[in-house]
Amino acid sequence: MARKEPYPAELLKQNEHGIFNPWNTSSSNNEKWHLKHQMIRRIREINENILVLQENSVPHAELHEILHQVEQLLDVLNQLPKLQRTIGKLDYGSFSHSLMERSPVSGQANPIAPPVNMDPWNGERVVTASVTFQSVHEGPPGTVHGGAILLVFDEILAMAQLPSGQIGKTGSVTVRMLRPTPLHKTIVFEGGISSMEGRKTHTWARAYSEGHLIAEGTAVCIRPEP
Repeated sequence: MARKEPYPAELLKQNEHGIFNPWNTSSSNNEKWHLKHQMIRRIREINENILVLQENSVPHAELHEILHQVEQLLDVLNQLPKLQRTIGKLDYGSFSHSLMERSPVSGQANPIAPPVNMDPWNGERVVTASVTFQSVHEGPPGTVHGGAILLVFDEILAMAQLPSGQIGKTGSVTVRMLRPTPLHKTIVFEGGISSMEGRKTHTWARAYSEGHLIAEGTAVCIRPEP
């Protein structure tokens, strides 16, 4: 389906230590962690159902009852312990509160994430991912909002650095939309490294729908000073 970019030879030695997978959940395989993920999935379903709700066709009393149930749930959640902030940052404390878990793109614990399912190591030194955009991501009728696509590209292009064993912050991103991105269909992404120079890593990414290239992008990621 996808044409693979040649992987820069100068990165092979840097990869000998292995690749850090920030979505590896094996160390957090516990019941509470899974329960939180189940809650997040239900919240996504709620968002989708409320968005497409035809309120004029629902009895007034029924809408009031739904609102009452939502308020009751909020009352319960407001009483539960929350993460604390230290110098403006949340104290994650465990994997279930880690940055990747909370990502607005691929975070399994973030209800606004589609989420994107990421595989940073598939044996070919190319990061792959898949996502199914829902009605909450709609822009032009029947297609995905361009901002939602850019958000995913930003994460794919940044995570494309992972096979090098180094990671930098996004300096610039360029994305070309080649075809409309459909809702409710699996979109496949892939990304990799095209070159490195000093602290800069140049990455590429592409998106496919049913085997057709629909968008492509590049980024420059900059690693911090030692």
